[in-house]
Amino acid sequence: MSKLNASELRVIAHYGFPTRLETVLTTTLAYQGAHAALLRAQTTLEDATETMATAEELRDVLPADLGLVELAARQYTEARARLEKAADALRGKTEQFFEAVGAAATMVIDLLEAHSYDLDRQGLLGGLEGPLTAV
Repeated sequence: MSKLNASELRVIAHYGFPTRLETVLTTTLAYQGAHAALLRAQTTLEDATETMATAEELRDVLPADLGLVELAARQYTEARARLEKAADALRGKTEQFFEAVGAAATMVIDLLEAHSYDLDRQGLLGGLEGPLTAV
């Protein structure tokens, strides 16, 4: 177990976290990563959908021996599977995140959104401690 310090006590008391700060940081960063993975999977599916539609549209003029329509179909199928997997992972990480941060979830999500879901451990810790230094 990590050593407890005064800063951790202040952060936990301020936000009412139901868990140790290390758990908050770890689960929040895991949630952030799952959120980013879902966004990437959505973008991949959008690209695959456009590619599939174009392949279908050009089916009659594309060289059949290259298998481009089939390749586009496989890419689309893989992108859908990747999106489903990312969505499942995000559901699990979201549950863990809410358990770790409790009632402060909205504030932590606001912090993540303000940084476009691109915080490292120090940035997240700084964002949590920042309001306490103004007190």
